[in-house]
Amino acid sequence: MSETLIQRRARLLGPNMSTFYDEPVHLVRGQGVHLWDADGRQYLDCYNNVPHVGHCHPRVVSAICEQAGTLNTHTRYLHEGILDYVEALTATFDVPFDTALLCCTGSEANDVALRMAQALTGKTGVIATDHTYHGNTTAVHQLSRTNAPPGGYWDSVRFVPAPDSYRPLGGVAGMPHAHAFAAEVQAQIDALEAAGHGFSTLMLCPFFANEGFPDLPHGWLDPVQEVVRNAGGVKVSPDLISGTLMSFAGIRDAAALGIDYPDRPTEICAAVVTPQPIDAPALLEACRRILLGRAPHRIVRVEQIPRNQMGKVMLRELRQLVG
Repeated sequence: MSETLIQRRARLLGPNMSTFYDEPVHLVRGQGVHLWDADGRQYLDCYNNVPHVGHCHPRVVSAICEQAGTLNTHTRYLHEGILDYVEALTATFDVPFDTALLCCTGSEANDVALRMAQALTGKTGVIATDHTYHGNTTAVHQLSRTNAPPGGYWDSVRFVPAPDSYRPLGGVAGMPHAHAFAAEVQAQIDALEAAGHGFSTLMLCPFFANEGFPDLPHGWLDPVQEVVRNAGGVKVSPDLISGTLMSFAGIRDAAALGIDYPDRPTEICAAVVTPQPIDAPALLEACRRILLGRAPHRIVRVEQIPRNQMGKVMLRELRQLVG
């Protein structure tokens, strides 16, 4: 008796390689938003990782074929292709995202993010929700409560209850739920500090996809961002700062960025374009009244905000201007 496709898969890929559905789907083709199985049945694909442009998009297929037929190697050599791509990609983002570190998988990206956070803060404590998945490297696997890592969890990893629309922390949905979640994060930050690990990062998906896409209002993450920032992290909100500055009379353009120093906390600096000299102390005070803890620490008048052809702020040039 010949083996089934499922049996062959288990033999060649291992029995722990999971499949979706009680009766796994045997897909053979995709086009646009649709998939087809071996029996010709058509499916509307609302799940997989390619619905952004659809399956087998002709421009994507053409680009893959062209690159595969030209060069396929790593990034330790010089090549314009990867630079053109990163420039086009980061031009679609807002400040301060002007650099890309390309990774092969989500696991690798999250692992690198952990290393960056720990290198930046000099601390090792990490917090995640108790119902999520961030990847399968040794470090990132520690953040998954749905698939416990071999040997158990490190003492430097702590968990907080995942957001739940039906059973919100504190019993009240909306922003009370948000503040209850932030309080849980604060409690784990305190525990990590008491244990000597310190707090390096809170890793979460802002959509809480693995947690089930809870229905959360706009601004739900603001309280926990404030908790993280007060614990030593810095989150610059450049749009908020520049938008506030642009609301003042006489300011024609504005931009904000964070400037890192090796011996003191990150400084949030704003640059403004005005026809007349500014009263920087008065402008700072006005910003503090509106933005509170999100206000810039320093405001500098410049002749022009450096922007690329897409209108995005060029941070390196802006840093040189503000000093």
